[in-house]
Amino acid sequence: ALMLICGLMLFFNVSLIEIFTRLTDYTLGVMLGVCAAMVWVSYGVAQKVLLRRLASPQILVMLYTLCAIALFPLAKPEVIFQLSGWQLACLLFCGANTLIGYGALAEAMARWQAAQVSALVTLTPLFTLLFSDLLALAWPQAFAMPTLNIVGYVGAFVVVAGAMFSAIGHRWWPRRADPPLVAPLKQPGE
Repeated sequence: ALMLICGLMLFFNVSLIEIFTRLTDYTLGVMLGVCAAMVWVSYGVAQKVLLRRLASPQILVMLYTLCAIALFPLAKPEVIFQLSGWQLACLLFCGANTLIGYGALAEAMARWQAAQVSALVTLTPLFTLLFSDLLALAWPQAFAMPTLNIVGYVGAFVVVAGAMFSAIGHRWWPRRADPPLVAPLKQPGE
């Protein structure tokens, strides 16, 4: 927990005061991110429970159906016709990425322990930061350059490393056996 808190403070070093003093779009984004993390934990636990009775594709169909029903009142399908070719390609990529990504995650949850899957999922933010920077360098007219300083990158690494250690650290550094509370009795003749 200490590693997580330190990493988050490093990651948000430039905007810590803003997060805790004003309700801006940035603060709202942080709060939504925290809510998303709680939803992810609930999703992982629920999926592990459901995998005892349902196959992972069945869980995904149920999940997609429930999400579609919940979001339908907010949907504005006519906006799709206003997208440029590039925007439509990005939308299709995001849809395919969601299907493939959640399909792979569901299969991983069915085959591995949740801690192992969590260790891999924690790498997602680092890849997001890496590709955000690479795309901004390659196509600055299409992708905004992230406003993260070097301390923020260190913080992201610390958060991810802490999450990985909490998920699979016990495999690298096993706990030491506790010494016995009572000394063994000596047998006669010893």
